[in-house]
Amino acid sequence: MFLPFLAIAWIHFINAVTARYLLDYNTPSHCSPDYYFDAVSLTCMKCGSDRGQEKLQIVSGDGLSCQCRPLHKLTAVYSSTKISCERCAMGQVTSSDGWSCVTCPEEVTPANATNTCGNCSNGILEETMGHDGAKLLLCTECPGNMWPNIDHTKCVRCPEEFRSANTSFCSCPADRYVLSGGTCIARENLAPNADAAKFVKYSGGTFPSRLFQVHFQAALHNCKVHSNETACQVLANLCVLQLYDRDTDGNACWHYLKLGDSSSSHSRKERPPHAPWLFYLDDDASSVVYRTDVPNQFTIKSSKNTSYIYIIAGIYDLNGKFRGLKELNMNNIMPCNAGVQNKDVLRFGTVFLHKCQVNVRELWDKSKTVFYDLYLQSNRGTWRKIYPMPVKITDVEYKSKRVNTDNDASTWHLVRRFFLVDVDAGVLAKDNSSARFLRYAKDINMHITSYNKHKPGSIYPPLVTITYAEVSRDAYERNAKLSISLSITYSANQSQAFQDISVAIGVLSALAILWACSQTWSWARRSGKSAVNMTGTCKASHLYCRSIIQCLPISDTMCCPKLARYVQATRCCSSLSSDPSAGEEHQHIHNFHISNENFAACPRNCHAE
Repeated sequence: MFLPFLAIAWIHFINAVTARYLLDYNTPSHCSPDYYFDAVSLTCMKCGSDRGQEKLQIVSGDGLSCQCRPLHKLTAVYSSTKISCERCAMGQVTSSDGWSCVTCPEEVTPANATNTCGNCSNGILEETMGHDGAKLLLCTECPGNMWPNIDHTKCVRCPEEFRSANTSFCSCPADRYVLSGGTCIARENLAPNADAAKFVKYSGGTFPSRLFQVHFQAALHNCKVHSNETACQVLANLCVLQLYDRDTDGNACWHYLKLGDSSSSHSRKERPPHAPWLFYLDDDASSVVYRTDVPNQFTIKSSKNTSYIYIIAGIYDLNGKFRGLKELNMNNIMPCNAGVQNKDVLRFGTVFLHKCQVNVRELWDKSKTVFYDLYLQSNRGTWRKIYPMPVKITDVEYKSKRVNTDNDASTWHLVRRFFLVDVDAGVLAKDNSSARFLRYAKDINMHITSYNKHKPGSIYPPLVTITYAEVSRDAYERNAKLSISLSITYSANQSQAFQDISVAIGVLSALAILWACSQTWSWARRSGKSAVNMTGTCKASHLYCRSIIQCLPISDTMCCPKLARYVQATRCCSSLSSDPSAGEEHQHIHNFHISNENFAACPRNCHAE
């Protein structure tokens, strides 16, 4: 009687294992009014649910953080989504900074809808706008834990760590504390080997970066101690800017990996829930790129939505701010706009190549350091899912070796996040000027491998391969030109085809043997042969070999004319792609779409634009 339950449990277990990378596709607009969008887990979560304060908090206007309800005050802030609130007493409203409750004058009735009371005419520090448009001051002095701002126009709250450092003034004493990225950190709480964290490696050497010197300690402290999601995003971004360097003890990646349980393998499941996913450490790279749990099944019919690839990008600023989860525009990942439409470039089976040259000054002055996490979208009716796309950065080093340049996939170190241009890490620690170095994505390739083992149109996870390059300030002064390329390529897993061919050869060989024996027996009867001799054996062998030659596809032009025309079209494309007459500024784009009806003429299938 327990067998059905065991079978059901086993099915659920298998589904959970095979689809553990598959995520629900949520955006802030999909969340209910009382839920915020968590930029780490990409899920909708209820404000205050972790502290039993669901009735005291509401979602902010952008849907990415939480805030106290009107007539409530803040009592603690750990991150933009982890706060504690408390209701104000009767006759009080929330102060302008949200941290205290203000008693309204007796003659003024609090307005619950606006969370305000009447104007305070005797204030000298904080201002508000009166009914006549004139500014009115609210308070005569700042309350206990507040100080005037620089121009003495309003009261501001002193950060908690500043008050604990100095109870008399809002300051961070340099003798016992370190001010890092706006956070006052006690010296005994500083990360060990912090000097190693501020160095960034370039081809010309390793240099201390001002970005890491200013922000690393604060990001690590707030992420590790306060579980601040934004700080964890900053720490992850710093790790990416160091090109996932895991060899240097004490750097950003080293501390990021230490956030998890030291006894674990730092897998995606075991990392802290407030830290973003960076590494594929719990899986061999070959098992990642050849996973068969991608739910998409593509076709080559342009009229169907399944003939197009939709890529979703999670976009993050350097300061950890979540920009959104939206469909990736292929033009946005090229410094020189390719001028193409997603539906043309991302049609399944379309090989795409775009090369261009861009001026160093234009790239240096107009670019911002932005980070991307890519996902493959899969829609089936109301079922909305996204599948994470692995990234292979050829510049990643492990044990002083570039592990991602080998052909052996088992040695690769795959990651999740990447950037296109880095204009911030190259500012040296001793400089206050612009960056000395700029690192940019020189070559970006998205490769898709299809397989037909069970379902036609199935693919392995698309693999994004990125090669970075760098230039110094001298190239900026000379306004040198940089070559950048973006490509999309396809291949098919031949193992199933070889297996099918082997089976076909076996079956055909058996049939050929039977046919040869039958023909030899008929020949022997006509020739009056009553026993098997050397002549009969030679005759049977000859008939067998002739039947095999006639059945097997020895000649592609004779047995498979469509394949021959496909090869001819491919050669045509190859000749176009190697055309040396392309312009220096913008080389041509090649679109080659493989379909059943487009095998005929070369100009129809391969064109240069």
